[in-house]
Amino acid sequence: MNDIDIIKAFKVHVRVFIHLSYFVTITKGLFQQRMRQYESLVECLSATLAALSFYDNGDNRYLLSESLERLAHKPRQDGLTVLINLQLYPALLVLYAAGISALYAKRYDNLAAIMLEPRYRDYLNASDTFAIEKLHVYSVFDENADKLVPRDNAEREYTAANNHLFDVLRNGLRSYIPDDIKYEGAFDTFESLLALVHWDLVGQWHSWSPIGRFAWRYKGRYPEKSPIYDFLLMD
Repeated sequence: MNDIDIIKAFKVHVRVFIHLSYFVTITKGLFQQRMRQYESLVECLSATLAALSFYDNGDNRYLLSESLERLAHKPRQDGLTVLINLQLYPALLVLYAAGISALYAKRYDNLAAIMLEPRYRDYLNASDTFAIEKLHVYSVFDENADKLVPRDNAEREYTAANNHLFDVLRNGLRSYIPDDIKYEGAFDTFESLLALVHWDLVGQWHSWSPIGRFAWRYKGRYPEKSPIYDFLLMD
């Protein structure tokens, strides 16, 4: 299956979700079921783009940006806000998987294509912006929806949705980052770059940026002990 076939297959599945009720009463079980369904649907595409990010020298980076741009839309704009926003969860999974893979492989052209090039078009409100403005945890899991993710202590965690992404993406990236400590460092470094790029592109106008789990993991520690510090010192 090539990249076009994968995108087409995913869009067929998305059409199925268009017919699901978006006016139901939200329960933790229903929300988690939707999450698992989205994770299953995007698994093949996520693996393909992670491999492309890791191995490609930049010649095919347009596939990364175009795939993310196609995923970064909300087929349904009516119904409950938490379910409308969750429609961007597949795009968020792909953004993280491909981005972490590119970062670890030092494929910075691919990383730039992932973060800087995709656009988000809101046809309902006739707006066009960087996809990264919408593709972050606090947008996808808005209105305290992060407390509904399938984690035992989600209600008490500061970054429950980020922690869930960390766990969900681990196996898919194990072929590229076999070491758990290095995976953790790559994940946290990617989230820090995501926050910086968001601030540079759109966040400075709102005095806000999506701080990831790294802000809590390294709080109170010496900065030189973090993988983010090591990344900043790289040649």
